[in-house]
Amino acid sequence: MLSSGKEASDMYLNSALTSSTPELRTMYSASLGQMVEGHTALTELSVNKGWIKPYSTSNEQLTYSYNDSKTVINEKK
Repeated sequence: MLSSGKEASDMYLNSALTSSTPELRTMYSASLGQMVEGHTALTELSVNKGWIKPYSTSNEQLTYSYNDSKTVINEKK
């Protein structure tokens, strides 16, 4: 979800920067602001629930991701 939110934000930012009219720029900028707020809320929720651990070392994060992936694969069998 976080990565899809990032992609959507990138599209709105690009649209806001390349808009041909001030009205479109305003509309895309407002939407971008909402996307950033939503992404911030989702990130805070993920950190508070322990779903992501941004302050862990890169090796620990990789280990968590690997173990989570193994769990998902084993549950699908």
